Amino acid sequence: MLVDGRGDSGEGLYHQLFAYELLDVVLVAGGREEVAARPERYGLLEESSQGSGHRVLLVSIMGNAVSRARRVRRRFARATVMSSASSMVTVMTDTPAPPINVALDGFGEGDDPELAGALAFMIEQQGLLQTLVAGIVELVPDTTRWRLTLTGDMISTVNRVTERADDNPYTTDRGAGYAGAITLPHDDGTFDIVISIEVLFATREDVGSVEALVAHVIAAAEHLSRHEAGHAALRLRGEDADAYQDVQGLSNSDAACRKPLAAHVDDNRIEQYTALHAPSPLHHVDHLTNEIAHLRAELNEAKRTWRADIGAAAYRTLTAANGLVRMLAYLSPELGLDESGTPRRPDPLPDGWDEYVEDSWDAWSLTFHRLWPVDEPMTTNELGAVLADLCRLMNAWMRSIGVNWGLTDDDQEYIFWEKDRY
Repeated sequence: MLVDGRGDSGEGLYHQLFAYELLDVVLVAGGREEVAARPERYGLLEESSQGSGHRVLLVSIMGNAVSRARRVRRRFARATVMSSASSMVTVMTDTPAPPINVALDGFGEGDDPELAGALAFMIEQQGLLQTLVAGIVELVPDTTRWRLTLTGDMISTVNRVTERADDNPYTTDRGAGYAGAITLPHDDGTFDIVISIEVLFATREDVGSVEALVAHVIAAAEHLSRHEAGHAALRLRGEDADAYQDVQGLSNSDAACRKPLAAHVDDNRIEQYTALHAPSPLHHVDHLTNEIAHLRAELNEAKRTWRADIGAAAYRTLTAANGLVRMLAYLSPELGLDESGTPRRPDPLPDGWDEYVEDSWDAWSLTFHRLWPVDEPMTTNELGAVLADLCRLMNAWMRSIGVNWGLTDDDQEYIFWEKDRY
């Protein structure tokens, strides 16, 4: 899930109401042994049998919260839980229902206690977990297919779940924005959905009250949960990027664009759905000026440095260009079409729009609008046809802004920056 910029986390409001301590409900197969091994981290508050030799341990990792933990224990008395490498928070289910697996990860003693308190308040008093689970279930009702992790350290959690090598860590940077959530598929047909706590609380500007911040967090949760569930739904139906991105009949240059643009196709279909059912509280149109400025800066830097390292200059150019096109994939459903079927423009137009977007905007938006929302199936042939046209459009657009890039028939890469200044 792409997030626009870094924003304001609303920290000034936390102390007004969020005097809560972050609790974990931890399931350990063997119970006390893990707690005894790490007394500095775990303080056993209460224990109950859950069958199969497992015990549910309620612990606080941020101080003494015995009485509150017992209240939480009563609330979750009928819940079922699953074991995990990270701390577990259970969600209410009917007795026959399969377990719902929700984990907290990436929190430590040095973390911001006010942010942790805000999270605990949203979980205990505002139904944050229920909101997230409901959004996922809306598109992936089989709860055995997915696990949800709320993390205070996105990079660390993704690296752990995916077992990435130390020399190839996950990165959240996405052009002028960053990734605030991700859906990780596994070979067994299950998914890990990871959502950053930071992105739930990030606002573009100061909010005026605790109530407004609560509303923002809930809206963000409604949106992010459906967006990430959309990726799982597409894969389960055989309609995600892996199913159609090998479309044939393209030039070498256009074919090279298939993988990144297929990812944008998936995002666009999901955002078409969320635009109707759970709009993001953050608007991509508000961040478009920054994304265009980022592209301009990268093009100028590439132009300045290409003689020293043309490979690095080409990489930064293509990465920045892809970042702006990713933004356009999100912007298309956000702005929509007018009554005559013409793509709407931002109002007011952001700086750089006329130079980098206007001449191609109708083509981008109308091509994306040939896609159907995530809840409406499409064939791989239909998806491949749209992807092929987007690939051709990508290179035509880059030439129009002064970048002539491509691959020859024998796969030799070339690139020319045709403007003295961007």
